[in-house]
Amino acid sequence: MVSRKEGIEDASSRRYFHQGIAAGPTLITDGGGNVVDERRSEPFGQPIDANMAQDPYNSLNKETNKETGWSYHGARWMAPQTARWLTPDPPVKGPDTRFTGEPWGLNPYAYVQYNPTTFWDPDGKELRLSSVTEGAAVELLNLINSELRTARLERGRDLQVRIAPNINADAGPSARELAFLEAIGEIIRDKGVTVLSATRSDPDVTVDSFRKGQIDVADLRVLAKAGAKSSLPPTVLGLFAHTVREQFAKQREGKTAYPDAHAAALKTEEQIEGWSREGFDVAGRTRYGKPCLEFKYFGGPSGNKPYSVEILGSGDAERYRSSETEEGFGDIESASIRE
Repeated sequence: MVSRKEGIEDASSRRYFHQGIAAGPTLITDGGGNVVDERRSEPFGQPIDANMAQDPYNSLNKETNKETGWSYHGARWMAPQTARWLTPDPPVKGPDTRFTGEPWGLNPYAYVQYNPTTFWDPDGKELRLSSVTEGAAVELLNLINSELRTARLERGRDLQVRIAPNINADAGPSARELAFLEAIGEIIRDKGVTVLSATRSDPDVTVDSFRKGQIDVADLRVLAKAGAKSSLPPTVLGLFAHTVREQFAKQREGKTAYPDAHAAALKTEEQIEGWSREGFDVAGRTRYGKPCLEFKYFGGPSGNKPYSVEILGSGDAERYRSSETEEGFGDIESASIRE
């Protein structure tokens, strides 16, 4: 990105800004490619060794007051030193009735629920999506779009996902696509923002993590590949919508207990796939010395026989066998369908 300073005509004075995982610049170079400033910052945007005279924008990509170190986000100021806003959240100050289902959002001064590695708040009003692993969010959207015909999921500059038409569509939408777009559209059009963070090959995230609000793209690929071989679920659309619906239930509807959010997500997945899914024979199960999860799908649009999806993990079988919360499962190494 070229320097934000206006009126610079001399190419030798031009500055280029390079992003890392954060929204703001981590490296500044001149027109010749020479490093002018290499920046390190704390998670909430407080500079560690950045030369803010080169450019006043911090790692959150917000202009910083040189006297106070505060960053301006449009709706209000934030103090990176304390990770707190200087004025209340506008909806809270309002107030906004949506917080009846999101009581943790009632802290009017907390910045992104004190979780800056997953969330980003560019305007001081709502949360936005970020990647845990660099490029994982883009990879996730590309994977979803590969299964859509008439629409695409796009991520804007503010990192909010939106539905856009596919101008190159050569066929109409399938029933699965229509159900997916209806389910996702309802969440995207919600007044608030449901936050989902993408990661890749995280041994602590098996497909998704309800607690962390994360989805693993590598696991998603393995499961979708197994479904594609037999034209049966699981599919990327069903699994992604399931995860998003769980996070919507937790973040927007206040269903912080996993069973309640999971039940709502299963209904969404069933609407998309036409099959019902349930987990069974999960706790402590192993196969070939590997941790093993097994799910049963039943029903189907044409009354097909039930079938099972067996998933093998890369983790520690003994740790997994003795765990009550499925810890130690690791990455998904393989998935197979047994009819």
